[in-house]
This record gives sequence, C-alpha cells and structure tokens, in this order.
Amino acid sequence: MVRVFGIRHHGPGSSRSLQLALQDWQPDILLIEGTVEGEQLLGMVSHLEMEPPVAMLIYSPKDINKAAYYPFAGFSPEWLAIKHGLQEGIPIRLIDLPISMQWHDSYSEKLKDTSTQFAATEAMDPLTEIARQAGFESGERWWESVVEQRKQGEDLFEHLLELIKIMREKITPSASNLLREAYMRKGIRQASKEGFERIAVVCGAYHAPALDNLPAAKEDNALLKGLRKTKVNATWIPWTYERLCYSSGYGAGVLSPAWYELLFSKARKDLVPYWMVKVAALLRENGLDASPANVIEGVRLTEMLTSLRALEVPGLEEMQEAVMSVFSLRDDAQLKLIHRKLIVGEKMGKVPTDVPLLPLQQEVNRIGAKYKKPKYLKKTELKLDLRDPKKITESRFFHRLNLLGVYWGKLSSLTGNKGSFWEVWNIKWDPEFELAIIEAATWGNTLEAAATAFVNEELSNAKADVSRLAEILTKTFLADLPSLLLIIVKRLSDAVALNQAVVDLMDTVLPLVNVMRYGNVRQTEVALVETVIEAALPRIFIGLPATCKHVNDEMADTLFAKMIAVNNAIQLLHNPAHTESWNHTLQSMIRHSLDIHRKLAGAICRMLMERKLLSPEQVGTNMNLELSSRLDHTQSARWLEGFLYGTGLLLIHNPVMIKIISDWLKDLKEDVFLEILPLLRRSFSEYSNPERASIARIVAAKDEIEIQKYSDERNFQNIKHIEPILKTLLG
Repeated sequence: MVRVFGIRHHGPGSSRSLQLALQDWQPDILLIEGTVEGEQLLGMVSHLEMEPPVAMLIYSPKDINKAAYYPFAGFSPEWLAIKHGLQEGIPIRLIDLPISMQWHDSYSEKLKDTSTQFAATEAMDPLTEIARQAGFESGERWWESVVEQRKQGEDLFEHLLELIKIMREKITPSASNLLREAYMRKGIRQASKEGFERIAVVCGAYHAPALDNLPAAKEDNALLKGLRKTKVNATWIPWTYERLCYSSGYGAGVLSPAWYELLFSKARKDLVPYWMVKVAALLRENGLDASPANVIEGVRLTEMLTSLRALEVPGLEEMQEAVMSVFSLRDDAQLKLIHRKLIVGEKMGKVPTDVPLLPLQQEVNRIGAKYKKPKYLKKTELKLDLRDPKKITESRFFHRLNLLGVYWGKLSSLTGNKGSFWEVWNIKWDPEFELAIIEAATWGNTLEAAATAFVNEELSNAKADVSRLAEILTKTFLADLPSLLLIIVKRLSDAVALNQAVVDLMDTVLPLVNVMRYGNVRQTEVALVETVIEAALPRIFIGLPATCKHVNDEMADTLFAKMIAVNNAIQLLHNPAHTESWNHTLQSMIRHSLDIHRKLAGAICRMLMERKLLSPEQVGTNMNLELSSRLDHTQSARWLEGFLYGTGLLLIHNPVMIKIISDWLKDLKEDVFLEILPLLRRSFSEYSNPERASIARIVAAKDEIEIQKYSDERNFQNIKHIEPILKTLLG
C-alpha cells in the first residue's frame, strides 16, 4: 500500500500533521522528494552535532558554477520524516530526478522534446485559484490559514490530495515537472517491487496527485529514456534563516522562518502572548518603551482582529498590525528590527566536524578556530594592529580568502582610526562561502597554494594591462605571497615602460604607494615597487595636461577620479621632487584651463588651494569668474562639482565662498536651477551630516558675513606653533 503525503516545504503545520500520520501509520519505507545524490548524507541527520538549519550542497567537481542547495529547518517536514525513519530504523530513499541528470547535456534536449510533446499550461498556480475561490487574497494566505495554523487532523492529506487533483486536471505541468514526477513514480514502483507493503511518500503538495495514481511503467520509461548523468559530489553545510527565505533546490523560500519555528514549537494558546513578550523584550533591548501593559493590549488586539476576520487562529499579519498600533511603531528601522529578529530570525545551523570536507575547507575551519572566528551570523568589526606579528598573520588569512573570492571579512579601512598601522574589517559569514571555498580548492589544497595558483592565472590573463597588474600586485602583497612579488613587479615595470596611455599609468600610482606605505609594517621588500612609481610619475606629469583637453563628460568623470588618486598618492609619498613636479603640472593646467573640462578645472583649483599655491582670495576671484552669469550655467555647475569634492571643511572655514555660491544660486532662473540640481546634489552628497548642517547655518546667516579681503597670515602663523605637536600625534 502506498500513501502520499503532500506537504509544503518548510511548513510547520504540514510537519505537525506529518509527524502524527507517520507515527500512526508506521510505514516500512520512506520515499522523500529530494535529489537522489543526497541520500548518502541522510545518516548524519541524527548526528548529535547536527543543528538545523542546514543544507545539502550538491556540486559538480568539474564545473563549480553548477551547484544546488537543499535546505532544511528543524521544522521542515522532510527533515522530520528523515529523523522518523532513522529513529524507527526503516529505509529512507530520496526519489527526485537526480541533479546529475539535470546538469548533463542530454537533459536540455529532453526538456525540448518533452515541451514539444506536452504543451504546458502551468501558468495558473493551483493554490492561487483555490485561495481565490475560498475568498483569500493569495494562495500564501490561504495555505497559512488552512494548513499551517490549523489543528492537526488525519484527514488533512486526503483533503489536500483531492483538492489539488481537481485543480491539476485543468493544467498540463511543465516539462521539468513531468520528468521529475516520472522519476519519482519510478522510485515508488521500485519500492513496491522489493516487497515493501507500507510505502510512505513525502512530497510537495503540488506533486501529490501525480504520485498517487501510477500510469504504466513504460510511459514513464519512455519519458526518461536518453537521460544520462554527470559526476557530482555532496556534503552538508550550515545554513541560516536569512538564506532560508530564498528559493533553492526543491525547497521554495519561506518568508518568515523564525515565525514558522514558533508556530511549530509553541501550543496555539501560548503563541500570541509568547510573541508579544519577545517583541517587548526586543524593543527594550534597543532603548524603546515597551511595558507589560503594552503586551497585554497587544494580545487583546490580535485576538480581536482574528475574530473580526473570521480566522481560526491569528496569523502573522494580525500580530504585526497589533504590534504597530500598541507599541506605536511608525519608524521603518523599528519595523525592520522586528522583521529581522523575530520574523526572519538570525539563526545559523551547525554541521558535524566529521562531515566530508576538502583539505582547503579543513584549513579554513582550522585557522578560523585558531583566531577564534566562528562563522558569525551577525556582522562584527575586527581591528588588527599590524605591528603585532600575530595580527599580521590574521590579516593575511582574510586577504588570501578575499583574493580567492571568499569575503568572510571585508576590509573597510587600511588605517582605521588609530594610525597607519591598523586594518579594520567587517566580519560576516555567508553559507554560500562554503561553495566559494570548494571552488577555490580547484587551485590548491592550502590557502597559500591556492592563492599562488590563482594569481599566476590572473597574471597570464592580465598580459600588459598596467592597471590590472597594479591591482594584482596590491592583492598579492596584502595576501603575503612573496614568491610572486618580484615576478609581478618585473611584469608591471615592463608594462609601464611600454604603455604610453596616461590614463592607464594613473591607475598604478595609488595602489603602488599603498604597497610602499605598508611594506615596512608587513616586513616585505618594496624597493622595486618604488622603481615602478619613479618610471610612471614623470610620464603622468608630462602627459596629463594634453589628456585633459577637449574631453566629454564621461571621460572627465574618469579623469577626475584618477587625478584625485594621483594627488592623494603624491601626498602620501612625501617626496619633495615628486611634489614639486605635481605642483608645476597643476599650475600649468590652471593657467591654460580654457580647453580643460570645467569639472577638472574646479578640481585643480581645489588641489592648488589645499597645497597653498592659491590663496583664498585668488580662489574667490576664480570662483566668481566661473560662476559669472556670462558663462553657461551647466559648465559653472560642473566646475563647482569638481571644486567641492572631498570634505565640506573648505567651505565651512571660508564662509565667503558659501556666499558666492549662494548668490549665484539665488540669481538662477527656476528652469536652469532644476536642470543643474542633480549636479549640485551630487556635489554635496559626500559631505557628512555635521558638515552639511554647518554649511546650512552659515547660509542662514549669510547677511551677517562681512565681505572683505582674506588675511590668513595670522592663521598660518598659529599653525606653525602647533605643527610639531601635530606631527608627534599623527606620526
């Protein structure tokens, strides 16, 4: 006898009903919708160290881009069915179409043939149609009310089977579903042939009617004929509730995992009070008002909404509405907090340490444990003092992972807030990094070997691209792969010597300067890097003025970013000869700026003022000229955009400039103002909130600003007194 139990993947109501049905019926074999290749992993479900949510990862060792995830939560029906089978000691088989077939070239051809033979009409979702006829706004809402939140009943699966059977009579499934269902029926026939008498089939409710009545075996065999397999591997990986929200493998995403866990684990009478208490506790943890009276009122309002809507039990929608009203939540941040913590949840699973792993996976896990970096779910900040050899090795670990495309740590700052010897990282683990590590393992069995092989491949692809080579050099330096540094520097030096494009050469300077800055801290020889800089900078100084002439807006934006990078690099080098050459280049360009794009001209004016090569008075005169009504207003806005880059301190300490800009804006016609508004908004968008507030206060008091000649001698004199102290503090 075969009984088909149509469930919803990750559905808590389905799980409760399935548990009762399996305990009552006591099958002698369990057949579960799931790719066949995962069957070898089922025995580990009962392992003491296995904590869902977890996922089966099936991947192709030949093409790592081919990967599928089959996630399970502790309340997933399939998970509970597997645990039941292991506890009862009965066989468990996964009977869905093997992923190894779906990744073989023969599968694409089979889909085409099947689509031609059976014209699919699967556009209509049966659940949506059922919900519409039952008076619900969506299939999701209907299923929640009728299945996930209902009292358990042995007749649930029979009623669902009949209902969906009627709806499926109106449609023809897609080719992929036809093939999958044919393969699952093949698994049912095989179990019957082997003599099993009480065969329980657990599958998505949509497939249940197709597995309840079996057609002749020859029909399914003909449908599956010609399908072949490719090699795949399988393992368990940790998963998260956040990732459970997405669709992957056979498991459709569920939007509220934490809420579903609550539905599964709590008695109905305790559900609403328990959730309201958790909301109040969460709000108090974040400094918001939430009293016991709020909790009581929230429970009452939820029950009232449930009654008004003629629902058997309250749903998440009713509880959310009650929370918003009772706790007076109107701020998006507060609502997102509740959604993230109590609806989606921040739970992460664990897999046993003896799960089959590749050598590179083992090394990453071992080093992560050594540095006490478990696979965090929450984002954490990590500050590393590179003067400490132990911290350098920790930094190297994350840089090597980054180089291989595993961004467990993302570098937010090379300097941090405590000097030039610090790195600041944001650490957050994503379950999909497991696949990225498996992919990286194709390069080698250790981090160093894999990173070295990867860089060698990158070098072969980069050829003579100087900007790409400079990027590779920076990453290799930070990942501490000294055997490659001399090779890359030689390649880069040769490429610089051959490259005549100023734009490309500009891309190399700042990355190389950063390598030099941190070379001593990382105990790395960087003398050869300096020779590349020495070769590139003179050619940039000579070629930049001509490169900046007669360029369009797009090219001007590109050059603008590169000029700022070179300017920053020159400041970091502290080389008097390079500083003098760069100053001369900027001064030459501003003297002949009529042919230069206005955005670049504005940036040059800003750089010269910061280098004290233009006085504030000269800058004010230049600004007045550029913003004159005789000029094109768009060009004026472009100049202003270039001049205002960086911080807003320049304007804050020179309020007369604010008045010049304010007067110019005041005289613009409305249509002109609207036309240039995006440029102006972009100009001020990078300023910090305090900077914008200070500028606003100055604008509000602009009538009190006395227009007079600048006199900065006194300020410069004062600065001389504090320069030694500043140098001591800043190193």
